[in-house]
Amino acid sequence: MANRETPRVFADAAILLRGSSFPRFPYEILQLALERKIVVVVSPGVLDDARHYLGELFPHGLPRLEGRIASP
Repeated sequence: MANRETPRVFADAAILLRGSSFPRFPYEILQLALERKIVVVVSPGVLDDARHYLGELFPHGLPRLEGRIASP
């Protein structure tokens, strides 16, 4: 669990979409979250949008996104 010192970052659908599809800067944001160096905060609507667009545009990225969301 993150402590009070861990930065919280709001991610929009573009960060989730790009971070799950391409190894560039949005990907690095998601990696920092997996390493517990930041806490990524998303709204349910953003998550729905990211799932929708990934499923249509980059279906190979959808399992990657779901795996990152399921990580404790």
